[in-house]
Amino acid sequence: MLYTVRPVSNTILEFFANPGFEAKKQRVDEFVPTNDIGDGKADGDLRFGRWGSHPETRTSVAGMFANPITGNAPVVVPFATRDYPDAGDNWKIGARVKHNFGALNVGLGYIWGYNPQATDMVFKTKGTPFLLGPPSPRTPTAIRLSLVNDRTNLFAAHFNYPIGEVLGIPIKSAMRGELAFYPDKPYNISEFPAKDCSTGTVFLPPDPRARRAGPSCKHSDNLVEKNTIRYALGFDRSTFIPFLQDDPWRAFRMSFQIFQTIILDHEKGIRSFGHAQKIDPVSTLLTFRVNTGYLGDTILPDLFVGYDIDGYYVVNPAISYQPPWNEKMKLTLTSAIYGGRNKFKSLGFFSEKDSVFLQLRYQF
Repeated sequence: MLYTVRPVSNTILEFFANPGFEAKKQRVDEFVPTNDIGDGKADGDLRFGRWGSHPETRTSVAGMFANPITGNAPVVVPFATRDYPDAGDNWKIGARVKHNFGALNVGLGYIWGYNPQATDMVFKTKGTPFLLGPPSPRTPTAIRLSLVNDRTNLFAAHFNYPIGEVLGIPIKSAMRGELAFYPDKPYNISEFPAKDCSTGTVFLPPDPRARRAGPSCKHSDNLVEKNTIRYALGFDRSTFIPFLQDDPWRAFRMSFQIFQTIILDHEKGIRSFGHAQKIDPVSTLLTFRVNTGYLGDTILPDLFVGYDIDGYYVVNPAISYQPPWNEKMKLTLTSAIYGGRNKFKSLGFFSEKDSVFLQLRYQF
């Protein structure tokens, strides 16, 4: 629903409600590294076995939540369930006000609901650790965990502004930005190296590869809530490049974006739920896209590049052919190449999923 404020005609109020009629969605199935998904029950909830290892500390996610009760047992086994919100709780409600100050368009908004992104989920402990069998030095310890996505209050803002000249220099670009503020966003947290919280003894094996993370002594539930900011800045420009383009009327369209997540009052040990990868105080992703057309836009090359400053990247070149004798048809050859220092974070999730594919599109 839109409402134009009078008598100022360039101020608009927006109200929206996204009904929660969707069925349960297992959004984290492919994200979480586990070898035991599904328990065969009709409810569709997830049951997890042992979790993947942390790439630096070589500890399982469960090691963040419980020390072995027997002390010498090598394994803490997690029993985790996915806590889905009911359909009625899935509603998202929000509002936004937009206004034009000359060429500058700005907006402020608010959203109330669940954030569906898998990386925003956290583990919450249920009950206390228990033994999987009769007490003995080798009996594994178990811990019950619930994977949840808490309701969030999201404050947002955006702007769009065309840039003509700066200090007499013709920029001829468009600048845009978006910002989101998450108050008290939950994160899982652990300590490295692990230590005995009752005595303060730190476990430091001589071999660094044997050192492990352990439960947080400061936060008994292994959860912290931190105000978090996410923002994006984008710059768009069309320019003619003579030595690459013969048609003076066909420019190269370029777009550069920066995405950052900032955790305020960050604490050491904040980690992602899926694989215990550490989350830095500031995370940065850069993207660049350029495309143009040749031979009357029958051949359309396109290149997208993304780079995470932690050492991950994606390259996505594509070339399309739209035959002049049939404008409804479009043939595209695309490839996606991912890489990084490991497969546990950011674009590295897809490092083993490089692909090349051909797409045929026909409009009726």
